[in-house]
Amino acid sequence: MEADAQKRVPDGLLWDDLRQDVRMLMITGLTYEEALKLLHGGDPIHHLLPGYMVQLMMTQMIDWGTLDLTPWRKYVPESNYLDAERIWTGIRVVDDRGLEKWPSLDKCDRKLQKLKTEVEMINGALSESSDDETQDPSFSLKPGAEGADNAQQTRDEAEDLGDGADEFKNCQASQSWNATPLSNPEYKTQGIV
Repeated sequence: MEADAQKRVPDGLLWDDLRQDVRMLMITGLTYEEALKLLHGGDPIHHLLPGYMVQLMMTQMIDWGTLDLTPWRKYVPESNYLDAERIWTGIRVVDDRGLEKWPSLDKCDRKLQKLKTEVEMINGALSESSDDETQDPSFSLKPGAEGADNAQQTRDEAEDLGDGADEFKNCQASQSWNATPLSNPEYKTQGIV
């Protein structure tokens, strides 16, 4: 499922750089834009995600002190808050560094808009360019070069064939016995014939 979601990440963005809530929503089948729209809308999302994932995200928001900045958190049942607090307390006891922060949704929006603008500029530049022979002449061989090239290729092929014939003759000459078992002295001495 995650591999399918990664394929829907817009060009220029990396899966690992996305917010965790965006990634989790994309795993459910949403596109990047749909996930951002849902998160901005302040609608509940916890019912779309596995419970442990909601608890983990709540734990991160508790750690950062950003619960009030996350619109969908107001729909999460109290039991998830309590579980998130327990997880957060356990993490703080084991590791006092804190949890990795997510970028703001606005930053995600700005990055997507910047990428769209860059793609539009590139596409516009490509469509404006033409095959102008004065600016970018086409490649062609010098007159008569094609015939010379074909003649060289024919000589190379003839050499390859000649080498193979010589190798076959050398191989035959190096054999000290005939290929038939009756005339081979080794077969006679071994009592095979």
